[in-house]
Amino acid sequence: MLRISRFCSALLLTFCLTACGFKLQGTLAPLPPQLQQVYVNSAAAPHSAIAPDLTVALENDKVTCVDDPKQALITLNVLQDKQSSRQIGSGVSQETRKYELTYSLVFTLSDSTGKRIYGPAAVSSTLIHYVYSGQVLGNNQEEGTLYQSLRRNVIQKILFKLASDDAKAALAKNNS
Repeated sequence: MLRISRFCSALLLTFCLTACGFKLQGTLAPLPPQLQQVYVNSAAAPHSAIAPDLTVALENDKVTCVDDPKQALITLNVLQDKQSSRQIGSGVSQETRKYELTYSLVFTLSDSTGKRIYGPAAVSSTLIHYVYSGQVLGNNQEEGTLYQSLRRNVIQKILFKLASDDAKAALAKNNS
């Protein structure tokens, strides 16, 4: 009887998690084998804070990231890296302001000769941030933390794009 109740509880928990939209993060699909050695080039976006985080994420997906573009089979070029904030509303008493924070990135993939293989592809992530008038001092630190979260989300979307069928097809076409 105890075994049946445990099974029913686990089944109920599974249904609840899927009903609320919960899903594990990760590429789920493996990255194409052509992405064995990748160079992350952020020269077009020199102040980009995403390059080191993107390198770590790629290495976690079993991609070798190299420091020299001559050693790379594929170069991931960060063409544009932008974060923005805009006020989209305020409360009746003007004590609360509502901001939309956005982090967007445009990238391409090129082969060892510099020929573009895939892209440009754009990914972005947005969230709503509320600022209260008494919270002005802590707002900058909180905003920085929120942008880090958006950056992680954008990296995840890049990995999904790299594992997509169209990216795989473009890499396979270049390889043949």
